[in-house]
Amino acid sequence: MGNEMAVGSLADYSNPRAGATSGLTDQQDWRKLFSAFTHIVLVANSDEVRIEELQDAQVDPDVWKIEGLDRREDCLKMVAAARRGGRTKVGCIILGRGEDDRKVREWLTTAASVPGFIGFAVGRTVFWEPLIGWRDKKITPEDTVAEIARRYRQFVSIFEPAHVA
Repeated sequence: MGNEMAVGSLADYSNPRAGATSGLTDQQDWRKLFSAFTHIVLVANSDEVRIEELQDAQVDPDVWKIEGLDRREDCLKMVAAARRGGRTKVGCIILGRGEDDRKVREWLTTAASVPGFIGFAVGRTVFWEPLIGWRDKKITPEDTVAEIARRYRQFVSIFEPAHVA
């Protein structure tokens, strides 16, 4: 802990076709990779087993970026894995994965009810449609900014009231 590192869980990092992390086979390789970064998003599965594998390889971020989870029980498992072994100050944030508003609202409500989930990152869900409208000259730049802000505030208003410390 204390590395100010954020690690995200998105796809299978052990798959050679996964991209930037392919070919990393042992703990020494992982340590070399992470020693060069203070903030990094890792491509890995959204399950507590992957978190534990990374921790065992001495990857100890302050924040784990987790894909949206439908069930509170799964959120509890992720926080338990992230905080195992005395890592009590570690938090998790929920990712939007570019999903639609309805699905992201569900994920935010679920994650906010679990101590250890400290926030969210739902960029594409917030800005994609307004930017497409601006690109297609259907809305002005000012309206684009206003719509992005409105959408973001909407997600904040869902997460914050439901958030437990």
